[in-house]
Amino acid sequence: EYNITEDFQVESIRLVDHAQFNGEKWLMYDVHSTDLLKLPPEVVVQEVVETDSKLLDDLTSMTGKRRKELLPSELSRMIEVMKGHGLNAVNYEMVYYAIYANALSVIVLVILVVPMGMDFSRRYSPLISSVKSFALSLAFWGVLAAFNSFGFSGILSPIMANYLPHV
Repeated sequence: EYNITEDFQVESIRLVDHAQFNGEKWLMYDVHSTDLLKLPPEVVVQEVVETDSKLLDDLTSMTGKRRKELLPSELSRMIEVMKGHGLNAVNYEMVYYAIYANALSVIVLVILVVPMGMDFSRRYSPLISSVKSFALSLAFWGVLAAFNSFGFSGILSPIMANYLPHV
């Protein structure tokens, strides 16, 4: 867990080995807290910390699937929980918008590639038409991959990163 100051500097880091719910509260074991504002950084080790964490309650109520295997409703719930606790949900938003953007990609590819494959001139060559279509498809997927990378790294918003290549 990272705590950030208003100046966007990491104030402290808390590492937890594992946590267990005892019926009312969460018990976190082997907790290492590091205060980075002190020089040298101060590390405090606690064997057991009892906490009332709504975040842990929410996260354990969710499914344990990988984010690419989640349904849109599960992704939307995960995004809502993470944003509600002030956590970064960009990875889940990218996957959520990609579900719909990938369906749009098929339509865009058909609109771009089919006309490249049709040639009514006398010099028609199936090989040249195929190469043009393949090159255009490859370029489109390259642009999609670049924009996805921009989205996952935070350069572009997830919705822009998924839909801008289609424009």
